[in-house]
Amino acid sequence: MRNLVIRTDKKIRYFAMLIKNESIFERKSDARKKIMLGGLLVKAGFDHMHPQDASALYGMLLDCKRVLKEKPELMSRWRKMGQALLAGKNDKFMKTEQKGNET
Repeated sequence: MRNLVIRTDKKIRYFAMLIKNESIFERKSDARKKIMLGGLLVKAGFDHMHPQDASALYGMLLDCKRVLKEKPELMSRWRKMGQALLAGKNDKFMKTEQKGNET
């Protein structure tokens, strides 16, 4: 009987450790995702914003989400532009944007 109790206790501790490790992994993954998203905001030039202006940035992102629901075809355009900019091929898109701003 004593052996059964010891084995059961070991199994309980083992499963508790697995649950704890999974929780730690989820927290680290979540933190990494947030850091990467924050890095994109910095790369886009929004790092100059004061924390009090966070509501403007949040509103802008929600507006983009709304527009994307109305025009799902924009996702392809945004994805291509983002991939090109992240790859350092920003000349093409910057010239396109400048032409659009001139008219």
